Amino acid sequence: MNNTIPDWWLYLSGLFFVLNVVLFGALIYLAIELLKFQRSLQPKITELTDRVNNISKNVEEISTHLKETVTDVSGKAKHVAGSADTIASIASHQMERFAPVIGGLMTAYKLFQAIAAYRHAANEKKAYKAAQRTKSIDKGTSKRR
Repeated sequence: MNNTIPDWWLYLSGLFFVLNVVLFGALIYLAIELLKFQRSLQPKITELTDRVNNISKNVEEISTHLKETVTDVSGKAKHVAGSADTIASIASHQMERFAPVIGGLMTAYKLFQAIAAYRHAANEKKAYKAAQRTKSIDKGTSKRR
């Protein structure tokens, strides 16, 4: 039995070994470059984190201020609504007091208007009859001539 390894196999194995060493060296180089890049980004990440924290703090302050403003405006709106309700209630009570007087005055006004219209119609009727009489007299005298 022949236990020898063929030459082409040894050359192929040597080629893969050399290629593996070169690629492993390239991988180590890329890992070192990646660490350098990560370290160069660290200050920027820290700066961005600080900015985000400041922005969130400002948002909290603004929301607190807004909440206080809304609460203040809500209280004032309730006060204004209460005042408007009080004014409406007072006006309603005043109208209740004067409603019979206003109703009576309106009724009297309508009655005076009706009486004036009746008198006007009666005066027109009288004037019409007087005009008719005058026409009949004129007709009578014109026939006699």
